[in-house]
Amino acid sequence: MKNDYKKDYFWIKIDELGMKHYYFNTDRGLIEVNKEIYSVCFCSYLKMNRDIKKDIKANLISYDYTNNKGHTLLDIIGKNVDYNKEVIISQILDEIKNLTYEEQMLIKGLYIDGKTLRELSKELGNPVMTLQNRKKKILKKLKNKINSNL
Repeated sequence: MKNDYKKDYFWIKIDELGMKHYYFNTDRGLIEVNKEIYSVCFCSYLKMNRDIKKDIKANLISYDYTNNKGHTLLDIIGKNVDYNKEVIISQILDEIKNLTYEEQMLIKGLYIDGKTLRELSKELGNPVMTLQNRKKKILKKLKNKINSNL
């Protein structure tokens, strides 16, 4: 199931009278909504994130996960690959399941969501060079494990 919300989508502003106003941050700017709508959407966002974290801890990968460009994992892998590529892709996915949560999020951000190291650096609060070094270590680890399985 896809989560259409992001953390910066939800805003609460308090006016000069101390009243709370609830907003969704969209491409067109902030849109004010009532508290009930805000609460339902925000709770949905939190639940989806909890479910995603549980799935990752249980080593589950959703093949119908859609990235921010509308592509599923199956779209990215491709429909017309030969058997050897399918075996290697399967091994890569199995090894990704064995990565830590942080490593999985970095790989997902870079290769599934198509984000740059700079974008991930801002999101995660880590320096670009730290993420670059982690990426190199992760790819080396994956390559070594796959090569040892061939």
